[in-house]
Amino acid sequence: MVATTATTATTATTATATTATAATATVTSVATLGVVAVLLLIVLLISKELASASDNPQAQRWAKLSNIAITPLAFAFVGIVVSKVIGVLA
Repeated sequence: MVATTATTATTATTATATTATAATATVTSVATLGVVAVLLLIVLLISKELASASDNPQAQRWAKLSNIAITPLAFAFVGIVVSKVIGVLA
């Protein structure tokens, strides 16, 4: 009976540690994904501005088409900022 209780406690401790590690890994991967999204947004905004300043028709087309990627990244950026502000205020 004592061995069973010790095994159950060890299993519960291991499961808790595994869950905590998985949660930490998830938070880290989400933070990394957020950084990548923000950097991609910055690069796309810079390339759009440079392309729109050009007289080249292909560059003008790129400036218009880049909105397809910029719009969802801008929404993601707003979501990141809102979640960080809520985290600071809470």
